[in-house]
Amino acid sequence: MRTSAGRRTAEGQILALFAISVVVLILLTGLVIDGGNVFLQRRDSQNSADLGAMAGTKRLADYYVLPTGAAGKAFTPTDNVYTIIATRMTQNDCPTGGGSICSWSARYVGPRSGSTFVDLGPVTPNDTAPPGAISGTKALGVTVSVTKTPATYFLGVIGQLMMIEVEQATGAGLQSQQRLPGLQ
Repeated sequence: MRTSAGRRTAEGQILALFAISVVVLILLTGLVIDGGNVFLQRRDSQNSADLGAMAGTKRLADYYVLPTGAAGKAFTPTDNVYTIIATRMTQNDCPTGGGSICSWSARYVGPRSGSTFVDLGPVTPNDTAPPGAISGTKALGVTVSVTKTPATYFLGVIGQLMMIEVEQATGAGLQSQQRLPGLQ
């Protein structure tokens, strides 16, 4: 026969189990929501990197392919690989300045060397010509890296305040063997 003191102990155990279950359920819900957000941010980062690499490589191809004196051939401070990529990044919520969860960088790439491309240096706002336009290894494309650091919603409870997503895309639209105007 149970006494009322024994019943109170059993009722207290159920309350403790319920409290622990609720905490675990909230943490799992947070993991699902934050995990979904990470996949969304990752997809957005990859899309931004892809678009930036394609736009930069297109501008680079225009430099090599367009005839001398044609509109859009020469690099200017407002029309070069950097400004084209910056425009695409801004259109995809990854502006150039600070104060954003997103940042990006771009580098010129040359011919393939094994499983990677030869790095020819950074794309900068002051570029007047791509690497190798005068002499040396010619730039055949652009690699764009996008880094996002979105805040978490529920995982901050366990100390994970943000997650870092880094995605990279390379656009190499020209072949090193191609004979294009300006590539002698």
